[in-house]
Amino acid sequence: MCGAAASGPGSCFRCGVKFDEGALRYRVDIRVAADTGGEATIEDVEKELAHLLKVIEGRSEEELEREVHQDYRFYLCGPCREDYLKGPEIPLGTFFFGT
Repeated sequence: MCGAAASGPGSCFRCGVKFDEGALRYRVDIRVAADTGGEATIEDVEKELAHLLKVIEGRSEEELEREVHQDYRFYLCGPCREDYLKGPEIPLGTFFFGT
């Protein structure tokens, strides 16, 4: 396995190879979002909102946002793309690119 490098449009996230200007590269986007997994009644929603108001008190906006939604983006060269498609193993916490 290649050593990890900071990912951006200029280098491969996995092996760090530099991309030539205009060279083919593969962008990988991962979205992680909260999902309750079902439908709720008005009563359920009211109870959940009351609970959430207590839970969020004193927590930062950034902390709360991370619990609901995170996007990750990185770029791969051709060989690393092939390896990634066989079984993705990406350390997501290291490369957070906002929501």
